[in-house]
Amino acid sequence: MIYFLSQFTTKDLPIIKLFYFIKEILNIILIVIPIILILMGTIDITKAIINQNEQKKIISKSIKRIMYGIIIFFVPLIVNYTTSLVGSNLNSNNLWNQANKETVKNLEALKKVELEASKKAYEENIKKIKEEEKAERERLKAEKEQYELNKEQNKSDDSASSTRDELVDFALKYVGKPYIWGGNNLNTGVDCSGFTQQVYKHFGISIPRTTGTQINVGKKVDINNLKKGDLIFYNAKSNHHVAIYIGGGKIVHAKGRKWGIVIDNVSYSSPLKGVSIIND
Repeated sequence: MIYFLSQFTTKDLPIIKLFYFIKEILNIILIVIPIILILMGTIDITKAIINQNEQKKIISKSIKRIMYGIIIFFVPLIVNYTTSLVGSNLNSNNLWNQANKETVKNLEALKKVELEASKKAYEENIKKIKEEEKAERERLKAEKEQYELNKEQNKSDDSASSTRDELVDFALKYVGKPYIWGGNNLNTGVDCSGFTQQVYKHFGISIPRTTGTQINVGKKVDINNLKKGDLIFYNAKSNHHVAIYIGGGKIVHAKGRKWGIVIDNVSYSSPLKGVSIIND
């Protein structure tokens, strides 16, 4: 009964209010009646002591009254205990339900926070992966561009290096040929500027005829940084002289009528200027 009341009633319903009202009335009645019965029983016992003839009958009746009073005295206690159980059960159920609601609410909030945190971590991870992929693509692109650039540069350098080597080899073939001032034939004789012009012409490179004009073409190069095939100019007796640098501190040039085309050290005379005609 107590469980039934705790599950299907609340203190605010009319039936429960009536129950509590009856309880209060019973509390009053059930306190007064036991007192009356106990007093009546006590009075009867006193009469029995005085009246010896009806003593047995009166004592028996008085004892019954006292017992009824005692029994009735305990009824309010039972009622109070019952109602307190119902109330405590109701309160316990209310607290339990409230605690369950709070627990569910807290679990839902915690789940929501965890989902938000997981979503944020997932989005940050995806963003990081995309940034890393982008950086990797850019790195690969830069490496590819650098590779292509180096490839073209090496190709250009190899081509220029090959041209320089071939030009020097070609010039050296005419060592021992005669020097003729104003000459333009490598086999029959040339002067210094004719020699350089004809050697370069063989490789499709056009330069002016005289040293005074050749010195002003191409790109100036420091004497210490000359490469094979570069021109080197000297100021011999106020007249410009030109030679081809062949590497290793050596030059090949049409030195003069006495020597013809020969190989010399760069420092055979005071160098005036270095010029690079071949682009590399």
